[in-house]
Amino acid sequence: MHRLEIRSRSCKSCLSCPKGLSSYLLCGLDSCLCIFTFSKARHYLGRADWDAKAQDSGSEAHHVFGTLHQHGLLTLVDGDLEMVEGITLMAALGETPGHQIVRVQSQGQTMYCIGDLYHHEVELAQPNWNMSWVDPTANRASRQQLRRMAQAEQAYSIASHIREVIAPERLQEPTHEVG
Repeated sequence: MHRLEIRSRSCKSCLSCPKGLSSYLLCGLDSCLCIFTFSKARHYLGRADWDAKAQDSGSEAHHVFGTLHQHGLLTLVDGDLEMVEGITLMAALGETPGHQIVRVQSQGQTMYCIGDLYHHEVELAQPNWNMSWVDPTANRASRQQLRRMAQAEQAYSIASHIREVIAPERLQEPTHEVG
């Protein structure tokens, strides 16, 4: 199987797709430090992320995602997309304009891979706290939606920057304040 290697100019670590992987889900633009992919793998990126950054020819995102697009390996996603039965890519805007999370359902259980929806454990207890670059209104709405779904389904979540698995009861209701 042939591999297409795309290294960002600032690559310090590499993400390698397992053998035989046919899809790679990208939650947001900062997932693109370094991507190794197989020649038949499809990559899914929120269209708003592409529109916001990836078309800027001088950007790191353009270097990585533009190459994937040139090779016909990039699918731009609007809204939610059921990948296969039990795996759904869902819009969760705020971190970036096209940020996505992944909902996995199997044998009556659900888990969410929430990418950068939360950056630190303190945000679980203080859901209005955000990083400075985040759109606070969109992020709050995405966190509210995740909280409702996770608590209704008793689903656990995994975040990119939080070490432990997040139990549904740890997701707090955001207030109407935006901070």
